Amino acid sequence: MAKKIVSALSLNMADLASQPNGSFNWSVLTVQGAATLAQSGEWTKEVGHEDIARIAAGELGVEALFARTDIKVGAGDMLLVVQYTGSRLPAGTSVLPTGAKIQYVLVTVK
Repeated sequence: MAKKIVSALSLNMADLASQPNGSFNWSVLTVQGAATLAQSGEWTKEVGHEDIARIAAGELGVEALFARTDIKVGAGDMLLVVQYTGSRLPAGTSVLPTGAKIQYVLVTVK
C-alpha cells in the first residue's frame, strides 16, 4: 500500500489494463487533519505544481512537497490530494489569489 501526497487525481494514474474495475473513496479533510497525516512521515511527496506545493507545504507544516513524477496507483493505495481551485497562478506565487482555495482530500483506491 502506497501513500502519496499529490496535486491531482486522474484515471491516467490507474493501471486500467491489470485492474479494469475499481473505485475511489474520498473524504474532504480540514487543514489540521491533512497536516496530521502529512506530518506522519509515511507519505511520498509528489505534488507536481511547484507553487501549489510550496503553499500547501506551508499550510501543512511539512518540507518540500514538489516532485514531478509519473504517478501510478493500485488497490489499497491512499492519496492525500492537494486540490487547488481558482484562477491560473502566476509563476512564483507564494500566496493564493483572492477567491482561490486549497482543499485537502483523502482518497483510497479500491
